[in-house]
Amino acid sequence: MIFSRGRSKKENRTPGRNILSAISPESAYAEAFRTLRTNLHFSGIDNPVSSIMITSALQSEGKTNTAVNLGYTIAKTGKKVLLVDADLRKPLLTDIFNLRGNPGLTDLVVDTLDKPVLTGDLGEYSPGDLIFLIRHQNLTGTLRLVSGENEITFYFRDGTTIDAVWNTRSSDDALLQPLVAEKILDNAQAEAARRRRKKTGQRMGHILLTMGLITRPDLEKKLAIHAAEAVRMASAISKGTFSFSGAGTPEMSPLPALNFDILYGESFKKAEDLVFINQAIDTALHKTKTANLWVLGSGKIPPNPSEIINSDRTGLMADLLKQKFDFIIFDTSPVLPASDAMLMAPRADGTIIVVRSGHSNKKLVKRVTTRFKQSNLLILGVVLNRVTEKNQDYYYRYYREYKN
Repeated sequence: MIFSRGRSKKENRTPGRNILSAISPESAYAEAFRTLRTNLHFSGIDNPVSSIMITSALQSEGKTNTAVNLGYTIAKTGKKVLLVDADLRKPLLTDIFNLRGNPGLTDLVVDTLDKPVLTGDLGEYSPGDLIFLIRHQNLTGTLRLVSGENEITFYFRDGTTIDAVWNTRSSDDALLQPLVAEKILDNAQAEAARRRRKKTGQRMGHILLTMGLITRPDLEKKLAIHAAEAVRMASAISKGTFSFSGAGTPEMSPLPALNFDILYGESFKKAEDLVFINQAIDTALHKTKTANLWVLGSGKIPPNPSEIINSDRTGLMADLLKQKFDFIIFDTSPVLPASDAMLMAPRADGTIIVVRSGHSNKKLVKRVTTRFKQSNLLILGVVLNRVTEKNQDYYYRYYREYKN
């Protein structure tokens, strides 16, 4: 718990007025936020906190100013900090930094992650971008990458990769020759498999299996080697073209015994290899005048804020942003008017609740804390806002009442 600066009745209550960048660092107000920063640090000794959500029970509690000032204070330590306006109903953080009309969170979630994957240039989209988008759009079809003499095809079913083939290398002989060398097949059997392949057009793996020339486990291991080579080759491609056909995938059996998710993690460096997605994120980010402090505005206000917040794509975007910043603060809408804050809370390591002295109703604040507890969501602490020195003792008692 921490108390922040009180405010006289004559003060303008426009959001953004009491921003620390315009206030003496020696003030009690600034010291309060340094204390909050320290408390956050020690609260994460066992489980480090690198992202938090800031919310309140109702409007006009001071949550947005708290988010900005805490971000400012953490950035002063040298950490790279991002403020995210996740209040898609009344985006005051966006207004403070004059970001209305700029691309923001909703644009990244809806326009970027829902971007149709059809045909294009591998200079604009990396193979990592394409695989990421296909996986998370749950698409079924084939992705073909062409770079010089190399051609690689990925097969997807409901977003899951089921095979990857390096077409210009994974010829029938690339599968048969090692099997002959290892004396799993003899030359006569290999030649018989070639003839059947030419006659039927079936995949060589299927032919070897149906002819009884190899066991399924052995074949799946061999196919996994070829698929892994295809993925690694794709990760090295930076020029060329791509095309995606959503006409479905052929019946493919057997398939490589390979965990493509693990292989993707090894071959692609996550956010670093997402050229298209990274460019969209960088365009939406706003660098403030404070060193190490960035802001991501809300973007277009959607007609369905709760559905956007609750979508898997918002979680994916939050994960991508966490890879780019040391600390992220999500400023959300109040808890009681809508469900947005409760849906956003799992995206962060914990939540801070802002309570305005002389304004918040104890029963409503208690209702908020109960909701978090019932949902097993971590409350890191409470900020009592606009508290004067003369009534701090009262609010310590107030805090203990609804905490217990």
